[in-house]
Amino acid sequence: MRLPGYLRFAMTGFVSSTRQIGGTRWYVRESTAEPEDPEHLVIFIPGLGEGAYMAPHGSLLARHWRVVIPDMPGFGRSRGPHRLTSVDAFAEAATEFVADRADGAVYLVGSSFGAQVALAVAAAAPRLLTRLVLVSPTFEAGSRTLLGQLRRWLPTMVGEPSLLAVGLAKSYAHSGLRTPILAFRAGLHDAPEERAPRVSAPTLVVRGGRDHIVSARWARQLVDCLPAGQLATIAGGWHTLDFALPGALAAVTVRFLQDS
Repeated sequence: MRLPGYLRFAMTGFVSSTRQIGGTRWYVRESTAEPEDPEHLVIFIPGLGEGAYMAPHGSLLARHWRVVIPDMPGFGRSRGPHRLTSVDAFAEAATEFVADRADGAVYLVGSSFGAQVALAVAAAAPRLLTRLVLVSPTFEAGSRTLLGQLRRWLPTMVGEPSLLAVGLAKSYAHSGLRTPILAFRAGLHDAPEERAPRVSAPTLVVRGGRDHIVSARWARQLVDCLPAGQLATIAGGWHTLDFALPGALAAVTVRFLQDS
């Protein structure tokens, strides 16, 4: 299957390596471009899969800042000493990763379940980051059940690119299904609206206009809980904006991150 041009560009804009931090062996993608502002670092936190799907968005941000996209422990090719079973546990691992990589100002970008993790990092360790971007943040209050989510995920997945399914299949071939299932369950038991008031960093919440998983009502509720929250909607977008509409997403992300 031939990749679209923007995907081929994104995949060649990063170099991969492994990095041992504490008890976790991280698989990491780092941008190779010379950014306009090398003093700032953008760290991505993926959702329920390896971080490769965030590369199209990351490659566009790499024109401005250094970009790092890890696989979270248990996903893709990152491995920790034990499986993580809560958002707090994923956030603790992510905090350790950010603290190890940060040598200046950090912008944190979380996607889907990764947005829940990023929000938890921002609430627990506010000094580690300057700005926060939550792309398609799950899960909406009032629908945190398996049935409630199936009703939202199925009509949304119909609109996603077929290449996304290929990427997820490769991710789960590396990691197996146990960690994604445990992480999904962890997300259902998390309440982002309760963490949001403790986030002091300016925060951008982004949703796709056609996303059934992240409704307009939920996105607005989350923004209203944030002390310094903003909302952006990508018209025509579904859930995985980093992969499907990286240009439109990067436009609002760059504008937000540069407004400091």
